[in-house]
Amino acid sequence: MADWEIGDYEVLFRDHPPTQPTAPTSGECDALGLRLGRSRGAVKAQWDDARSLVLGQENAASEALGDYLQSRGWL
Repeated sequence: MADWEIGDYEVLFRDHPPTQPTAPTSGECDALGLRLGRSRGAVKAQWDDARSLVLGQENAASEALGDYLQSRGWL
């Protein structure tokens, strides 16, 4: 699977920024997955990793995700 890019993160976090506690629902993850060419699980995992980083928790998030969150001022 291709790496996540800035545009992918923009779509993922548009309605559910990781600074807020409300994650996308399963249906929203399905819709986002279709739009991004990814699985529901991949969408949920990226959102969960981002939320964990915002909360200051260490995880296996990609460097690209961390860089994106920093660029938005969320870290």
